[in-house]
Amino acid sequence: MRTMSRMISSSDKKPMPEELVRGAHERLVRELISLESFVTLCYVRLDLKSQSIRLVDCGHTKTIHYHSSTRKCTFLQGYNMPLGFTEQDVYKPVNAKIETGDMLFFYSDGVTEARNKAGEFFGEDHLVECILANVHLDDPGEIINNVRQTVEKFSQSDTFADDLTCVAVMIFDMSKLEFIDSSGCGVILSCLRKINSKDGDIKLFGLTKPVRTLFELIRMHRIFDIFNTKEEAVKAHQL
Repeated sequence: MRTMSRMISSSDKKPMPEELVRGAHERLVRELISLESFVTLCYVRLDLKSQSIRLVDCGHTKTIHYHSSTRKCTFLQGYNMPLGFTEQDVYKPVNAKIETGDMLFFYSDGVTEARNKAGEFFGEDHLVECILANVHLDDPGEIINNVRQTVEKFSQSDTFADDLTCVAVMIFDMSKLEFIDSSGCGVILSCLRKINSKDGDIKLFGLTKPVRTLFELIRMHRIFDIFNTKEEAVKAHQL
């Protein structure tokens, strides 16, 4: 992560995901080979303007893409081996389109490889079923909590042989939101609190006049950083 951050901050033009992964590879590969170890990695860049993602996958678990238009899930999987397998690797990106309401779900193999008493794996199919059953919640934190509870129920244990890590990214377009009620404000505030607890932050931009007026009425503009454009919001994140 430090290598990628330095590459981004030191470049006039934002490096492509495959360039960032190549930099991490060059920094780590010899040490990993000497230790006879390896690291899986998935680097994703979202471009909301073009409604697309660019993904470099190095032997990681398949990213699950929930499509709001069809209410179905597909898998995104790249071509590269984990870092540490070989010094020679050409990193190739995978490109996909995204839409408002879509979700990207990332997870460690501790989720799909959790076993029940019969020795059966939880597996990708169960995970997709769980996501489809909970995506209506529109709250990434709640979706992740329900996935964990489902895995625990399947394995009849709250401890696992491997780490159980999940990241859910939902695509919202506030510029098309003409109305929001107290429940909607509560969901957004809940997301902010959960992200803040992980040292993250949320920047809002492109709010319609009715939504911005409501935010100011209930003083939420004192909690959220609100910007007029995506460029202003991104710049604020980078400061």
